[in-house]
Amino acid sequence: METLTTDVLVIGSGAAGLRAAIASTLAGAETLVIGKAPPGLGTSTILSGAGFAASIGGMPPSDYRHKTFEAGRGINQPELVETLVADASQRVTELITWGMKARVSPGMVVAEGAPPAFGREVVRCLKEQAQKAGVQFASGLVVEKLVTDQPPALGILAFRSKTSSWLGIKAKALVMATGGAAALYARHSNPQRNTGDGYSLALRSGIVLRDMEFIQFYALAVAEAGSPPVIVHPGVADHGKLINDLDEDILEKYNITERPAAARARDRLAQALFREIYQFSRPVFLDLTTTPVKKQDPSLDHLTAANWHYLDKFFGVDQRPIMVSPLCHFFMGGISINQDGLTNVPGVFAAGEVAGGLHGANRMGGNALSECLVFGARAGDSAARYAAKTRRISGDLVFPQPDVKISAGGKSTTLKRLRDTKKQLRKVMWDYGGIIRDQNGMMEGLRQLDSIEEEFHGVLRQAQPQETVRIIEIYHGLMTSRAVLHAALRRKESRGAHCRSDFPEPVPRWSGSQLSAISSSGSFDWSFESQPAAIS
Repeated sequence: METLTTDVLVIGSGAAGLRAAIASTLAGAETLVIGKAPPGLGTSTILSGAGFAASIGGMPPSDYRHKTFEAGRGINQPELVETLVADASQRVTELITWGMKARVSPGMVVAEGAPPAFGREVVRCLKEQAQKAGVQFASGLVVEKLVTDQPPALGILAFRSKTSSWLGIKAKALVMATGGAAALYARHSNPQRNTGDGYSLALRSGIVLRDMEFIQFYALAVAEAGSPPVIVHPGVADHGKLINDLDEDILEKYNITERPAAARARDRLAQALFREIYQFSRPVFLDLTTTPVKKQDPSLDHLTAANWHYLDKFFGVDQRPIMVSPLCHFFMGGISINQDGLTNVPGVFAAGEVAGGLHGANRMGGNALSECLVFGARAGDSAARYAAKTRRISGDLVFPQPDVKISAGGKSTTLKRLRDTKKQLRKVMWDYGGIIRDQNGMMEGLRQLDSIEEEFHGVLRQAQPQETVRIIEIYHGLMTSRAVLHAALRRKESRGAHCRSDFPEPVPRWSGSQLSAISSSGSFDWSFESQPAAIS
C-alpha cells in the first residue's frame, strides 16, 4: 500500500476545508487537502446561496449574538457563539479583500453570481487563495478509517478511485471538514456524496459528537416531477401564497403568522407541509401569479430577485403555481469542538458542518458559511501549531486493514444493488428520522437499519473495485443514521428542528446538549451537558 506523509491533513475541500488549509499553510505547515472530488466541487459550498451572516453593514454584535441564540433555542454552546460573533466580520471582509465579488447589507454579505450556485464565487476565491499559499491537493479519495490510536502519529486509510487501490496518509494533525449528511434523506439539497462520512469516522475513532438529533429541514423547495430540488428563497415565498389542492391557505390553516415564514418559522412551516403532503396526501403549491410585486421590483434584495428570475425561467412561476415540498438541508449537530476546533482527541480538529455545538436546536440563515470561515481559520492555525510541536512521524504509524475487502474476481454486487440500498436507507431516514418523529417510528427505523446492515455486511467482503466508493459511503451512512435515531429517541421533547409528535413541547430539563460516543463494546455511550435556555 502506498503511503504519504504531511504535517497537516485536511479532509474535505469546501469552504471550511479550504479556509483551514490556507490558515495552516500560512502558519508554516505543509498542508494536504483531500476530497472525493476536485477542490470545491461536490461540496455544499458550491451549491449554496453564498450568504455570510456577520455583525457587518451596521448590525451590532449584540443583535447578531441574539439572533444566533434565538435560532438555536438558547442551547448553543456559548463559547462558540461568542467566537463566531467576534471573528465573523473580519473573516468575511478578508474574503472580499482576496477578491470575492459580494454585496454588503445589514448583517449579511452575499457573493455575487448566478443562481442556483452563487457558491461558485466563494469556491473560486478560496481555491485561488489556497493555491497562492501553496496548499497541496489530492482528489478522488474516500476515507474509510481515521487512525488515532497510535499517538502522536495520526493518519487515514483511504480508497483511491482512479487506481482502485488503498492509500495511507500519515500526519501530525488532522482537520475534519467533511460536511454534513443531508444526502441520507430521500429529499435533500446537498451533493449526493454528503453521506455523513465525517460523523461515522469520528464515532469509530473515539471522537465525541453532540446534538445529532437536530437536523434542519428547509420548508420550501421545488417538487415538480423530474426537477431538481431547487430551494425557494424566503423572500420569494413571502410574496406568494401557499395553498393545498383544496385551495386552503397553509399559513392560515396552521396559524403561522411570522414573516417571512420560510425563515422565521421554518421549523413549523416544514412540519405543516410535511403533514399536508406526507400524512394527508395533499400536494402543496406556491402561487406567485397574483402578487402585485414582480421579480423586477428594485426593492427586492439580490438573492430574492435572482432566485425569482431562476424559478420563472425554469419553472414558469409567474404564469402558474408550482408544487413545493420540504427537504433536508443542514446538520446542526456533529463533532464536539472548542473555540479552536479541537476535539477530544489530541491533534484532531474539526470545522464546518461536520462540527456541532454552535447552532443549538437550529441554525440562523447565513451562519453556515460564516462558521466555515471562522472555525476553518482557527482549526487550520491550531493544527499547524500542534504539528510544529510534534516530532517526526515517518514510520511511526501502522495502518489497519480496511473493513471493505476488494475482491479480485467473483460475482459483482452490482451498482444497481448498491443504489437500491442507498435509496432504502434514505427512505428509512425520511420516514422515521425526519421532520416529525415519534418513538414507535424511530424504533422501527432502527429495526430497518439492522436489516439493511445485515444484508449489507456481506457486501463488505466482496466489493468490486468500481463499487468500493459507494460501499464505503453506505458503511458510513449506516453509522451516522444510527447516531441520529438514537439521539432523537433520547430527547423526549420538541425543540427547534427536533419535533416529536409524542412529546410536542419543550421541556426545561432538556435545555442542553446530548454527547455521544462509541464504547469499546460497540454501543453508544451518552452524557448530557445542561445549558439554561435563553429561548424555549
